[in-house]
Amino acid sequence: MGKLLAISFLGTTSYEVTTYIIDKKHYQERYIQKAINDHYKPEKHFIFATTFAMEKHRQGMIDCGFQVQDFVPIPDGKSESELWDLFGKVVKQVPEGSRLVVDVTHGFRIQPMVALAVVVFLRFQKNVRVEAIRYGLFEKGSETNEVLDITSFLDIIDWTFGIRRLIEKGDGSDLADILKNLHGRSYKNNELHKAKGLTNFGSYVNGIMQSLSVVRPLEVMQQASRARTMTDELKLDLQMMPHTQPLQLFAEEILQKLDEYAAPVSDISAIYSKQGIQAQLAMIDHYLEVNQYQQALTLINELLIGLALVLHSEETVKPNKRKQMSDRLHAIRKDIFIGKIEQWEPEIVEIIKLSSDYRNDVNHAGMRDDPKSAGAIIKQTSQLAEKTRRFVEKHIPGFEQDQVVISKLLKNIKIIELRDHLPEMLDQVEQNNETLVIERDSGEGAVLISKKEYNSLMETVHLLKSRANATRLYESLQQMESGEVHRISRNE
Repeated sequence: MGKLLAISFLGTTSYEVTTYIIDKKHYQERYIQKAINDHYKPEKHFIFATTFAMEKHRQGMIDCGFQVQDFVPIPDGKSESELWDLFGKVVKQVPEGSRLVVDVTHGFRIQPMVALAVVVFLRFQKNVRVEAIRYGLFEKGSETNEVLDITSFLDIIDWTFGIRRLIEKGDGSDLADILKNLHGRSYKNNELHKAKGLTNFGSYVNGIMQSLSVVRPLEVMQQASRARTMTDELKLDLQMMPHTQPLQLFAEEILQKLDEYAAPVSDISAIYSKQGIQAQLAMIDHYLEVNQYQQALTLINELLIGLALVLHSEETVKPNKRKQMSDRLHAIRKDIFIGKIEQWEPEIVEIIKLSSDYRNDVNHAGMRDDPKSAGAIIKQTSQLAEKTRRFVEKHIPGFEQDQVVISKLLKNIKIIELRDHLPEMLDQVEQNNETLVIERDSGEGAVLISKKEYNSLMETVHLLKSRANATRLYESLQQMESGEVHRISRNE
């Protein structure tokens, strides 16, 4: 533990003897600096004073126990350069790792403001721990005067850094530390209200940010779903603890943001439910907001693989299924795939091609031929995120109101309904190779498919007319499923 030091400012007022009260202890002194000394017992107490202040009070201070070397001369602070001189002198006196008590009672002009700025700087530059910031009240004629502990106002600086770091960088560790300290302080100082939910909320937010930082969408969704379960205790703490006011201004905004990542997920496959997909899109937006482009590219790539499996009605999270789908899309990309290609697949292949390329460029630190510039990666990642969102809205049922209606109609429709929705249904049939069953009152009906789908079916019928062809095709499909394939280029 570092040495305990104190710094005070000496003014030019004619001070009178009074009883200062510090933490319920009484000190009858002319100078508050002596009361600070007696209460905290620092190893060294620096007295910063202008020439006029020293001339007026040096002897009185020496008479009560201070030494000449305790005084540090400072300028009057009438110009910017003099204020920077004051800043430098305070910083110079405080060694690395010290513990510090700051007394701003007799600060002149804007000296208290400079002192606060110095304290903030020292905490970061010299790892100084601030034990207390004190301001002594003085009411003429009063026998006792309270010395206020205004250390909590230093928390405003911490709140600013912590909340800003959370919102701009996606890092909740500073905010979690602040809340943990405030929670503990309420018990240590025996405050009227003992915190109930501050530590839990800080740990909760930080946990989600950590899961986001390493791209764990299932963990994020599970944790975010707990957001509203802890609000009662948190709201009570915010209401009863005045020094949590900065968080009050942001708490609802933070909770609303975390709600976007929430989805009811009993198992990992649920991350490709409608809510799960929405949550992943929100996570991609988060990565862009906090400049985590590598994470954004990773999630875009994995989300698209999952969407392809959804559209093929395959299991979405089994590693072998994801590998097979990745190989399929890669084969389509290389124009070596043998089989039916769905209408939407070229579109998703193009997005994955770019996301994989840029992700690999980042993962390999640009150590490859023709590396992309940082600006190009940032721009392309944003564009890929938008393309992914458009793909979801276009092809995944339930993300556009019109698509929900049409998807229901495509399963089974009365002929009278066909008249009302014919243009939309024809578009869906043509663009997505959907099958539309049209029922009639007689119990019979018809099936509407696209011309492309019809030609594909007729080609399959023709190939399967021959038993030899059918056998060869079946054997080829088995070999492809088991990975027994040999890829050749067009030139071969």
